[in-house]
Amino acid sequence: MSLIERDSVLTTDAAIEYPKISKPTSLKYTCVGRIRPIKAERGCRILQSVMIQILEWRDRIGGR
Repeated sequence: MSLIERDSVLTTDAAIEYPKISKPTSLKYTCVGRIRPIKAERGCRILQSVMIQILEWRDRIGGR
């Protein structure tokens, strides 16, 4: 079973709504490697587990 079959795959717009981060922040996280998008069809998709990790990381450092 591949990782995509076990994990929900979100569009980029849905991914930034999930942890309530801005589009520039999501692009910054992608550039520094915190978010690794998956190439799918004509765009990119992001695993929901990655966004959950972003929320946990933000809670640990005391972010919003």
